[in-house]
Formats: sequence, C-alpha cells, structure tokens
Amino acid sequence: MSSKIVLIAGGTASGKTTIAKAIAKAFKNEVVTIPQDLYYRKEWDKLSLEQRLKNNFDHPDAFDWDLIEKDIRDLQQGKVVERPKYIYAEARHSKTEFVKMQPKPVIIFEGLYALFYKDIRNMSSVKLFVDAEDDIRILRRLKRDKYIYDERVDGKKLEPVGAIHKFSINWINVIREMHINHIFPTKKYADLIIPNNNDNGINDNALILLEASIKDMLK
Repeated sequence: MSSKIVLIAGGTASGKTTIAKAIAKAFKNEVVTIPQDLYYRKEWDKLSLEQRLKNNFDHPDAFDWDLIEKDIRDLQQGKVVERPKYIYAEARHSKTEFVKMQPKPVIIFEGLYALFYKDIRNMSSVKLFVDAEDDIRILRRLKRDKYIYDERVDGKKLEPVGAIHKFSINWINVIREMHINHIFPTKKYADLIIPNNNDNGINDNALILLEASIKDMLK
C-alpha cells in the first residue's frame, strides 16, 4: 500500500481536528488520522508532574519528529501502528491505553506543526493550513478547556476568575509567541488555506473542495 498523505496544520483551536474528523467520517474506512498530540516527547513522562508542566508543549521541539516520520512511513507500507494515548490532564502518555492506527489509502496527519517538518511535507499529497482569527481561537479554547463554562453542571456556571487569568498569561507568554514564531510561518507551505471563523467551527465550502480532492486521490 502506498497511501496518500494529507497534512492539516493551524493554530490552537483553529479547527484542525474538527476538519480531520469530518473527512474521516465522509470517507469512513478509507482514512486514518494521526494526531500530532500522541507524539509529545516520551522522556518527559519520567519527570514529576511539576517538572513536566514547566516544559513548553507548544514548541516544535516538544514532539518526537523521528517517530512521527517513522509511523507515517510504516502506515504507507501497510503496517499497523500503535501508540500510547496521551493524557492531557496529567501531561503524560498512558501506560494502559493505546491508539491503534490501521493502514488506509489516505493518511491524515493533523496538529499545530503538521507543515513544520520538511521531510514530512515532501511526503504529502495535500498540505492544508486552517486559519482562524485570534479572538475566535481564544474563545474556542476557553470554551473547549471549560474556562468559561462548567458544562458538567448546567452549561452556564462560570469558572473561577483565576483560571481565566492563568490562561491569559499562558496565551500571551507561550501560545501566542509560538504561533507567531513557529506555527503561522508554515502557512506559506500550504496548498490550501482554509479560513475557519464559522460558529460551528468548520468551513463547509472548503470541506467540499477538500473532499473532492480526496476523491480524486482515491481513483
């Protein structure tokens, strides 16, 4: 099997995962998705939680690029790939839960830095950059991480102000800086830039074009 590779990059909460899931749903058994978040550096797992949280998880060096490239090539060659699930709340990989990725005709690699690594870009058939405005991404991130609403209660309960303050500092000092310096510059490598500021988190017209492109790949 020589699978086609689709890369989906973009800033945090831009809608990368939403688009990847929509494609996977549309093509069912013909697509496998590799989330970049599975590949945070494994050696960080050996550190204490306090030490782990001092690392910059938004920097390109936070990821094991050799392993990412190896797994993409293995899937292309028809091999099954299995990686430990990543536990966000604990900033480490699980010791008991795994994500199994089966070889498929189309491989989607999605994450902040999907367009960052040259060797992976050179392997791809389609390169996408999902572009959403900063204020939209901030609001999506706040809601996703439940800084604004505690959805486990009634969907309207405000989280403590301290949590939002902590997020604001992290956004300014880390997330925003990494986006400007490392993520946004990879936009120049994209074959297709998807503006994604819709309320539902997905650009339907761009998705139609993308699905048509993938159909052509599968012919």
